[in-house]
Amino acid sequence: MNMFIMKKAITAALAAIVTLGMFTASASAKDYEIGDTVTFGTHEQDNNRKDGAEDIQWIVLDKQNGRLMLISRYCLDSKPYNDTLEATNWEYCSLRQWLNEDFYNAAFTEEEQERIFVETNENPEHDPYKTSSGRTTVDRVSVLSQEEANSLFTTVTERMAAPTAYAKAHGAYLNPKTKTAWWWLRTTSYLNDHVTYTTSLGGVSVNGREVTRQDAGVRPVIWITVE
Repeated sequence: MNMFIMKKAITAALAAIVTLGMFTASASAKDYEIGDTVTFGTHEQDNNRKDGAEDIQWIVLDKQNGRLMLISRYCLDSKPYNDTLEATNWEYCSLRQWLNEDFYNAAFTEEEQERIFVETNENPEHDPYKTSSGRTTVDRVSVLSQEEANSLFTTVTERMAAPTAYAKAHGAYLNPKTKTAWWWLRTTSYLNDHVTYTTSLGGVSVNGREVTRQDAGVRPVIWITVE
């Protein structure tokens, strides 16, 4: 057996073990604590397509009613919030479309997709400018709101995230000191063509950045059913 086939076989076997460990009939949300790391889905991360996509590591941000809220440990890609510089919001932006279509279909098997809960996301207005962030949306995959980024982490350090090699190759900013990236939130900023973000130092922005910035990291957020 050549090394490529062997690695794929080992990866598949490990993935099966992880999936079985996460989702046995007796598993429930109480088996997981906020801050735990779980493995779910795959995405290119080492920027070497010859060895296939790597398992995605997620951090548990919240748990409710037998479901876990997960955010990717790393910035998995680098994407603009919207393809054109114009007034927009989460409902209409190209990032939402990419996450709920391209990323969702590529990253998760049919069995994994059945575990992903379709979440109703409120889109609170921007604090402190009171700019509207649009209507409530229904998403399989999203990114955090400004409010969630402030409330779901205990420290700024917890908000810091490194970009994968794949994300860096696609243009993600890399802070030379911390080796972390800045990453999009979904809340509109004080201008309707700017969006809030989390800085490479873990702060939550007030003024936001232009929606067409190419060097932003993307940390997908999903809810999965455990029981």
